[in-house]
Amino acid sequence: MADTIASLKKKMKHAGTLYVNSSDIITPLLKFMNDNRKEVMVIEHQVYDSFVTEIDYFDIKNWITYDDCRRFEFYIPLKAENKMICLAKIWNGNNLTGCRNDRRFSVKLSIPDTFIKNLEDHIRYQFDAKLEHEYGEYLKKQRLDWIKARRAAVLKGGK
Repeated sequence: MADTIASLKKKMKHAGTLYVNSSDIITPLLKFMNDNRKEVMVIEHQVYDSFVTEIDYFDIKNWITYDDCRRFEFYIPLKAENKMICLAKIWNGNNLTGCRNDRRFSVKLSIPDTFIKNLEDHIRYQFDAKLEHEYGEYLKKQRLDWIKARRAAVLKGGK
């Protein structure tokens, strides 16, 4: 069942910053950015190639790289309505192995929160992992509380 934008935002806020390294996010992100060009803002950017002065962040050619040479962080800022932040870091890859060798650029974008629908699977996975962790912590506390109560009962002369 598909989540609504509101429920995805709640899940994302609970799970925290969403980290995405897969290449399957680039095409939807760039399509969304170009479709919503007036609403997408470049907040900060850094180009690491001394021979390049400006990068067109709306051009998909600048985002194409090898696997494991990209990192996206998505989060919803506390005081921004209908916006989310995307922090993207793109590295150049080695032609032989594809391993990272030089960072190409990093950019912090403010994008409409409707993009969250493209992150649904990533959010669901991270939200479920967070709940699993919370449940493990709950069971650990419950176990320690039981041991403490049982210890006290045994020491008082109980069974």
